[in-house]
Amino acid sequence: MSKTKGIDLYIQAIEYLDNKDIRFDIVGQASKVEESFEISIKQYVMEKRLNNIQFQGFISNIKIYLDQLDVVVLTSIVPDSLPTVLLEGLAKGKVLIASDVGGVREIVDDSYGNIIIPPNDVKALAEAFKTVLTYDEQKLEEVRIKNIEKAKEKFTIEKQVEMMTHIYLEMMRIK
Repeated sequence: MSKTKGIDLYIQAIEYLDNKDIRFDIVGQASKVEESFEISIKQYVMEKRLNNIQFQGFISNIKIYLDQLDVVVLTSIVPDSLPTVLLEGLAKGKVLIASDVGGVREIVDDSYGNIIIPPNDVKALAEAFKTVLTYDEQKLEEVRIKNIEKAKEKFTIEKQVEMMTHIYLEMMRIK
């Protein structure tokens, strides 16, 4: 858990929602340097009685945990070249909501149900939550199928090796 992950924005966006029956999880654990941030976030959630927010801490087997979710949210406020959590969510066919930082657009296709929001935009995140809450089973299944398909097409180990090989060959040809 880190300030750069936009956890505070995530919590603020949840506060905008009328439906308090939806469970929102926060996964991760602060480093020693950011322990005070984690403590203050947890304290804020308790004081505001945001009982629909659950802190999961560090999860060793994220793949099993992701099976329980419908949506994966990345609220980072600083660039991340290839956010792992989005790749994992994509491969599991989850709806993705992500801040438009770093390599997010390479992973998240927002043309069929995933949502990309501006970084640091609490209202846009709350609206994204509201939009996804309107998705029926058919829409969730459409997103699931397309996300899994994209993960297989672009992000398998074989595809990554192929792409890196192509880049190296191109670089060698330029010299």
